[in-house]
Amino acid sequence: MAETNLRSYTSEERLNKMDVDVIDITITPDTSAYAVGDLMWKTIEIPNAVSVTGGSCIIQSVSCIGTSTGGDETGAFDIIVTSDNHSHLKAGPAVMSANDAMSACVSTISDIDGTLGIISITNMTDIGTVCMIGGKGNLGLVGKAESGSTSLYCWGISQGTDTWASPSLVLRFGIVKD
Repeated sequence: MAETNLRSYTSEERLNKMDVDVIDITITPDTSAYAVGDLMWKTIEIPNAVSVTGGSCIIQSVSCIGTSTGGDETGAFDIIVTSDNHSHLKAGPAVMSANDAMSACVSTISDIDGTLGIISITNMTDIGTVCMIGGKGNLGLVGKAESGSTSLYCWGISQGTDTWASPSLVLRFGIVKD
Protein backbone atom coordinates (compact mmCIF):
# COMPACT_ATOMS: atom_id res chain seq x y z
CA MET A 1 0.00 0.00 0.00
CA ALA A 2 1.31 3.44 -0.89
CA GLU A 3 2.16 5.73 1.99
CA THR A 4 0.97 9.32 1.82
CA ASN A 5 3.13 11.70 3.78
CA LEU A 6 1.94 15.24 3.23
CA ARG A 7 4.59 16.68 5.53
CA SER A 8 7.59 15.47 3.51
CA TYR A 9 7.56 18.66 1.45
CA THR A 10 6.50 22.24 2.01
CA SER A 11 3.77 23.59 -0.26
CA GLU A 12 6.38 25.39 -2.35
CA GLU A 13 8.56 22.26 -2.62
CA ARG A 14 5.56 20.15 -3.72
CA LEU A 15 4.64 22.63 -6.46
CA ASN A 16 8.24 23.06 -7.63
CA LYS A 17 8.85 19.33 -8.01
CA MET A 18 5.82 18.77 -10.27
CA ASP A 19 6.69 18.48 -13.94
CA VAL A 20 4.37 18.90 -16.91
CA ASP A 21 5.30 16.93 -20.03
CA VAL A 22 3.93 16.10 -23.47
CA ILE A 23 4.79 12.62 -24.70
CA ASP A 24 4.07 11.48 -28.26
CA ILE A 25 3.77 7.84 -29.27
CA THR A 26 3.08 6.69 -32.82
CA ILE A 27 0.64 3.91 -33.55
CA THR A 28 0.52 2.11 -36.90
CA PRO A 29 -2.95 0.57 -37.17
CA ASP A 30 -3.52 -2.52 -39.29
CA THR A 31 -4.75 -1.72 -42.81
CA SER A 32 -7.61 -4.25 -42.75
CA ALA A 33 -11.16 -3.28 -41.81
CA TYR A 34 -11.88 -3.26 -38.08
CA ALA A 35 -15.02 -4.48 -36.38
CA VAL A 36 -16.30 -2.96 -33.17
CA GLY A 37 -14.41 -4.59 -30.31
CA ASP A 38 -11.28 -5.54 -32.29
CA LEU A 39 -7.79 -4.99 -30.95
CA MET A 40 -6.68 -1.81 -32.75
CA TRP A 41 -3.04 -1.89 -31.64
CA LYS A 42 -0.97 -4.03 -29.33
CA THR A 43 0.58 -2.70 -26.16
CA ILE A 44 2.95 0.20 -26.70
CA GLU A 45 5.15 1.99 -24.17
CA ILE A 46 4.57 5.53 -22.96
CA PRO A 47 8.21 6.15 -21.97
CA ASN A 48 9.12 8.36 -19.01
CA ALA A 49 5.49 8.89 -18.05
CA VAL A 50 6.59 9.31 -14.42
CA SER A 51 9.62 11.15 -13.04
CA VAL A 52 11.04 8.46 -10.77
CA THR A 53 10.96 4.67 -10.85
CA GLY A 54 7.70 3.41 -9.44
CA GLY A 55 6.38 6.99 -9.44
CA SER A 56 2.99 8.38 -10.27
CA CYS A 57 1.46 10.91 -12.61
CA ILE A 58 -1.82 12.36 -13.79
CA ILE A 59 -2.70 11.98 -17.45
CA GLN A 60 -4.52 15.23 -18.06
CA SER A 61 -5.17 15.03 -21.79
CA VAL A 62 -4.63 13.03 -24.96
CA SER A 63 -4.72 14.38 -28.50
CA CYS A 64 -4.95 12.06 -31.48
CA ILE A 65 -3.50 13.15 -34.81
CA GLY A 66 -4.11 10.74 -37.67
CA THR A 67 -3.17 10.40 -41.32
CA SER A 68 -4.40 7.89 -43.87
CA THR A 69 -4.13 7.89 -47.65
CA GLY A 70 -7.28 5.81 -48.03
CA GLY A 71 -9.66 8.38 -46.61
CA ASP A 72 -10.37 10.00 -43.32
CA GLU A 73 -11.10 7.58 -40.49
CA THR A 74 -13.25 9.23 -37.88
CA GLY A 75 -14.53 6.20 -35.94
CA ALA A 76 -14.31 5.95 -32.18
CA PHE A 77 -11.72 3.94 -30.28
CA ASP A 78 -10.68 3.30 -26.70
CA ILE A 79 -7.20 3.71 -25.22
CA ILE A 80 -6.56 1.37 -22.29
CA VAL A 81 -3.78 2.67 -20.02
CA THR A 82 -1.88 0.11 -17.95
CA SER A 83 1.07 -0.04 -15.59
CA ASP A 84 2.50 -3.14 -17.24
CA ASN A 85 3.27 -4.36 -20.72
CA HIS A 86 0.28 -6.53 -21.58
CA SER A 87 2.35 -8.82 -23.76
CA HIS A 88 0.23 -11.59 -22.27
CA LEU A 89 -2.79 -10.56 -24.38
CA LYS A 90 -3.65 -13.95 -25.83
CA ALA A 91 -6.24 -15.40 -28.17
CA GLY A 92 -6.23 -19.03 -27.14
CA PRO A 93 -2.63 -20.25 -27.41
CA ALA A 94 -1.59 -17.43 -29.83
CA VAL A 95 -0.61 -13.86 -29.05
CA MET A 96 -3.24 -11.30 -30.06
CA SER A 97 -2.82 -9.46 -33.35
CA ALA A 98 -4.46 -6.28 -34.61
CA ASN A 99 -8.03 -6.94 -35.74
CA ASP A 100 -8.46 -9.91 -33.37
CA ALA A 101 -11.69 -9.77 -31.37
CA MET A 102 -11.06 -8.65 -27.79
CA SER A 103 -13.74 -11.08 -26.59
CA ALA A 104 -11.20 -13.87 -27.17
CA CYS A 105 -8.54 -12.09 -25.13
CA VAL A 106 -9.56 -11.57 -21.53
CA SER A 107 -10.37 -14.77 -19.69
CA THR A 108 -9.49 -13.91 -16.08
CA ILE A 109 -9.22 -10.75 -14.01
CA SER A 110 -5.43 -11.19 -13.92
CA ASP A 111 -5.41 -10.49 -17.69
CA ILE A 112 -6.31 -6.85 -16.92
CA ASP A 113 -4.76 -6.52 -13.47
CA GLY A 114 -2.47 -3.58 -14.36
CA THR A 115 -5.26 -1.50 -15.92
CA LEU A 116 -5.29 2.12 -14.73
CA GLY A 117 -8.12 3.47 -16.86
CA ILE A 118 -9.77 3.83 -20.22
CA ILE A 119 -9.94 6.88 -22.46
CA SER A 120 -12.72 6.86 -25.07
CA ILE A 121 -11.95 8.92 -28.18
CA THR A 122 -15.30 9.67 -29.79
CA ASN A 123 -14.60 12.94 -31.59
CA MET A 124 -12.18 12.16 -34.42
CA THR A 125 -12.80 14.87 -37.01
CA ASP A 126 -11.85 15.07 -40.70
CA ILE A 127 -9.70 18.20 -41.15
CA GLY A 128 -8.35 17.66 -44.65
CA THR A 129 -7.73 15.18 -47.44
CA VAL A 130 -5.77 12.73 -45.31
CA CYS A 131 -5.85 14.26 -41.82
CA MET A 132 -7.93 13.59 -38.73
CA ILE A 133 -7.75 14.97 -35.22
CA GLY A 134 -9.53 14.20 -31.96
CA GLY A 135 -8.84 13.91 -28.28
CA LYS A 136 -9.97 14.26 -24.73
CA GLY A 137 -9.05 16.75 -22.02
CA ASN A 138 -9.60 17.24 -18.29
CA LEU A 139 -9.03 13.52 -17.72
CA GLY A 140 -7.35 13.44 -14.32
CA LEU A 141 -6.42 9.78 -14.91
CA VAL A 142 -4.01 8.74 -12.15
CA GLY A 143 -1.16 6.53 -13.29
CA LYS A 144 1.44 4.64 -11.32
CA ALA A 145 4.39 2.84 -12.87
CA GLU A 146 5.53 -0.55 -11.68
CA SER A 147 8.48 -0.57 -9.27
CA GLY A 148 11.69 -0.28 -11.26
CA SER A 149 9.99 1.46 -14.21
CA THR A 150 9.22 5.00 -15.32
CA SER A 151 6.88 3.87 -18.13
CA LEU A 152 3.18 3.36 -18.55
CA TYR A 153 1.67 1.44 -21.46
CA CYS A 154 -1.44 1.57 -23.61
CA TRP A 155 -3.31 -0.56 -26.12
CA GLY A 156 -6.39 0.17 -28.20
CA ILE A 157 -9.81 -1.23 -28.99
CA SER A 158 -11.69 -0.16 -32.10
CA GLN A 159 -15.23 1.09 -31.54
CA GLY A 160 -15.82 1.73 -35.25
CA THR A 161 -15.46 -0.04 -38.58
CA ASP A 162 -12.73 2.07 -40.18
CA THR A 163 -10.06 0.81 -42.56
CA TRP A 164 -6.78 2.67 -42.14
CA ALA A 165 -4.75 2.84 -45.39
CA SER A 166 -1.03 3.79 -45.09
CA PRO A 167 -1.87 4.86 -41.56
CA SER A 168 -0.23 6.77 -38.80
CA LEU A 169 -1.81 7.78 -35.52
CA VAL A 170 0.05 9.93 -33.00
CA LEU A 171 -1.21 9.86 -29.42
CA ARG A 172 -0.03 13.01 -27.63
CA PHE A 173 -0.34 12.58 -23.86
CA GLY A 174 -0.36 15.65 -21.59
CA ILE A 175 1.02 14.44 -18.27
CA VAL A 176 1.62 16.02 -14.85
CA LYS A 177 4.40 14.06 -13.15
CA ASP A 178 5.03 13.82 -9.42
